[in-house]
Amino acid sequence: MRKFLILIVPIFLAASLLSAQTETTYPGTIAKESYVNNGSYGPFDMGFTFTFFGQPQTQFYVTSNGLVTFGAGSTASANVTIPTATAPNNYIAPFWDDLTVEESGTIMYTTIGAAPNRICIIQFRNMGFYPFPVFMGTFQVILYETSNKIQVQYRLVVDVTSERNRGGNATIGIENSDGTAGFLYAFNDPGAISKGLAISFTPETPTSSNYTVDDGAMYAGVFLTKNISLPEPGITTLVSPAQGAIMADSITFEWAEASNASSYTLLVSNYPDLTDATVYYPGTNLEYKVTGLILDTTYYWGVFATNATSTTWCEIKSFETSSTPPLAALERTIWVEQGDERLIKL
Repeated sequence: MRKFLILIVPIFLAASLLSAQTETTYPGTIAKESYVNNGSYGPFDMGFTFTFFGQPQTQFYVTSNGLVTFGAGSTASANVTIPTATAPNNYIAPFWDDLTVEESGTIMYTTIGAAPNRICIIQFRNMGFYPFPVFMGTFQVILYETSNKIQVQYRLVVDVTSERNRGGNATIGIENSDGTAGFLYAFNDPGAISKGLAISFTPETPTSSNYTVDDGAMYAGVFLTKNISLPEPGITTLVSPAQGAIMADSITFEWAEASNASSYTLLVSNYPDLTDATVYYPGTNLEYKVTGLILDTTYYWGVFATNATSTTWCEIKSFETSSTPPLAALERTIWVEQGDERLIKL
């Protein structure tokens, strides 16, 4: 009896999709919700004693400009390097820039776990830039009891083509109470951050003022929601067109299903920050066809997921249109008898 092997061979190779970061969702307490620029809030209780540069802290403040501070709040929007003696001092800077909490954004916090291994999570979600662009992303600060380790991590960077989105006008690091010492990860570095990056600041001993900085820390899969029964939607993964693809003037946009999403919004723009975007409403569909695009033009696109709780942004991708796009990838079925060999030209 003859046996056959079936090979499905795509003419063009495509990059595989990265799986989403696995997250555990926890209910958070809202420090600030909806739009604000230069806002400062607190103090809030950590729920344990955290030692920062050798000094015990039990409370913290948050600012819309991407700072977590101890002892006092701050509305400073103009970032400086670390260390700097002028105020603010005594802070953690996961992303200090002139930021805004956007209309769908929140700053939230919670403490989870049991003593002596509790962690305090502080989350900046759907943050934008003042006065524009609107879309920066989402990042977190995590404080660890006993070890007094600090971790800052980046859940989403919306516009990866923007130097400012990646830290070009931001300070990332920690500074002591009088601004005489600190540990700087990045200052106005346009390549400082990316989605999924985690940076830890670990004291040499639990009460030490000397820290080791590690930008290869493991991302902690935690997420805070204001509605545990219907959390904010997950981040939409864009499927097609792929980043940098060359397409015709008619495109079927495709994306993967986002968790907890009840509808999607497709935005297509000539600008990487989605300025003046044309907005389409696919409902619950995971694809949407757009015709009549201008040829020989670069476009940027994203699909935002929405439910009754909020809207979640995604990483923006780009493509180009052309009157002579490459042929689309096709599948071919090739029959090969077991034990036989056949050369296939791709």
